[in-house]
Amino acid sequence: GTAARSTKGLTVPKSPALRTTTRGSALNDSSASDGEVGAGGYQSLQDRLKQFDSTPKRFRKNKGQDAATPRSHSKPAALTNPKTPDFSKFRRKEAKVQSAADREEAAFQEMKKSQFRARPLSAKVLESCGDLGVPKVDKKQLTNPTGPRLRSHERSEHRRSLSRESSRESLGGGDASFEFKARPAPAATKAPSASSAASRPRQSRKLTIPTSPQLRTMVRSRSVTPCASDDDLNASTSSFKANPMPDFSRTFVPKHDKSRLTEPAPFVLKSDARGSEKEKEFAAKLDKQLREEEEARNVKANPIRHSFDMNHSHSSHHEPRPLTETKPFNLKSDVRHEVFQSQFQDKVSQEHEEEAGRFSSFHARKAPRTTSDRKSVFAPQRSSQPLTEVQNVEFNVDRRMKQRAEFDSRVAEKRASLDARRRDEEERRHEEEEEETRELRKRLVIKAKPVPSSVYQSSFEVSRSTQPLTEPTSPQLRVNTRGARR
Repeated sequence: GTAARSTKGLTVPKSPALRTTTRGSALNDSSASDGEVGAGGYQSLQDRLKQFDSTPKRFRKNKGQDAATPRSHSKPAALTNPKTPDFSKFRRKEAKVQSAADREEAAFQEMKKSQFRARPLSAKVLESCGDLGVPKVDKKQLTNPTGPRLRSHERSEHRRSLSRESSRESLGGGDASFEFKARPAPAATKAPSASSAASRPRQSRKLTIPTSPQLRTMVRSRSVTPCASDDDLNASTSSFKANPMPDFSRTFVPKHDKSRLTEPAPFVLKSDARGSEKEKEFAAKLDKQLREEEEARNVKANPIRHSFDMNHSHSSHHEPRPLTETKPFNLKSDVRHEVFQSQFQDKVSQEHEEEAGRFSSFHARKAPRTTSDRKSVFAPQRSSQPLTEVQNVEFNVDRRMKQRAEFDSRVAEKRASLDARRRDEEERRHEEEEEETRELRKRLVIKAKPVPSSVYQSSFEVSRSTQPLTEPTSPQLRVNTRGARR
């Protein structure tokens, strides 16, 4: 079937309610006017969309209203009443200084508030034996150890049961029709003949002691102990004696442990052994060095040999040797040089032969016509260029020699000026030192001061002061001004 048509109307856009619309009286008026327009009459969807897209009135300026006129919600202008400023200079807070008694009283009250108050002692603490507040835990039963059940143990037990059954069957518990048949005895165990017994003596042998083989199965089976009976357990285990029950009625009194103090044992370090070995090596090395120095100090000269032995000792050992015969060197460069010379000679001889063949068929050219006709003979003309003037060559060496001479002269002048300045400075310093020495000698000469005139005059007389007396003036205290102002 066909889809049902929706009965909902079209979406009508609405202006958002912003806080800016309720901030001023002018904005309230504009919002009220907008509401009146929307409330009255029917408006089409097109008009409402146009009104929604248009700029609100609150953002438009009224042309008829004068910009200088104040707003309706503003206060009317009035004259300003001048007031004298009240500075903090004329307002002083009273000093709140506590006396010593007030401070002591406040400290005492504070101490009373923060006084420590202990809780009353419980009688259970004094009556208990140290177990107050300790939780009682029930004792658990002792753990009965049980060996693990391994597959190897089961296999060993199974093998034991099989071996027991086989032994029982062999002893008579098996089939009654079984007949035992022994194997024939070996020939070595039979009685020997008379001839063989006479030939070799009979040896007495020791009995063989049977020994059980050490099998791995036996080692594994030893780890499993067979289950013992109750009688065996009671016989094997020792009697258990429990410790006496402590007496909790008595107060706990700690006992001093009178155990012996631990006596530290000396450390045996490997470094001590190494150090002793090093000391021995160093002492041996030092002794060796001292012996070598002692031997070096005790010099023993070799004995002087006889003159005959000294003259003939070396002559008998040396034999005359033949002179060295020089042999020419066989160098490859000599061979290459000979080959090159032979090739060069062949080339030169071949060129001479070719040149001789060319000149053997020489034909002279005909004489030119200029030799027969004198008019056409070439006559050179005099050159119009001036003659070459020979000029002296100016070398850089000459120029550098002049520059060097000028430089040497400047250096000599500078050195002379420096020497003269140094001499003047030394003379001036010498004169200053002499002047200082003369002044010092003058100051070191002791000269007595003249006798003061008071010695020859009469005694000292005190004269009256000419200064006027001090007139007291009352101080201008702030207390007086405050009292007058109050």
